[in-house]
Amino acid sequence: MSAFAFGLGVGTRNEDDKWLEVFFPAPVLAPSAALTAAAGKFDTQQPLDDRQLRQLRLDLEAADEREQAGLELFDA
Repeated sequence: MSAFAFGLGVGTRNEDDKWLEVFFPAPVLAPSAALTAAAGKFDTQQPLDDRQLRQLRLDLEAADEREQAGLELFDA
């Protein structure tokens, strides 16, 4: 699996549940295959719940993607 770019972000939605804006604090151009694989199952464009965020962090750490796993997004 490959991807052109990758980013974890936080954002807000309007009353119609449409994204208004998203902030990506550490976007990655040409992410590694390990990063793409670790995050691939969470690529839903939907907010992640606490369980999903914990699993994503574990998957990123296991893929040795420490910068992404260490984002403050996981601590919000």
